[in-house]
Amino acid sequence: MTGGSAAIECTRRVMKYLITEKCSRRFNWKGKRDRRVFEESMLKQITSRKCIFYMSIMKRIFLVIYVTVP
Repeated sequence: MTGGSAAIECTRRVMKYLITEKCSRRFNWKGKRDRRVFEESMLKQITSRKCIFYMSIMKRIFLVIYVTVP
């Protein structure tokens, strides 16, 4: 994976694990159309932290493989 695609896929996986599809329909990034604001929610913070943690682990694994494989 390159660029933003890894972060996008990570976010999707975490979101599928944390909430149901029915629940996700109640949120909107800015809270438009009578939905809850996702941008300021605790759920967004949790998702961001999990993805940042995941991406840092993947980067370390890549570096270990890249450095050790001739």
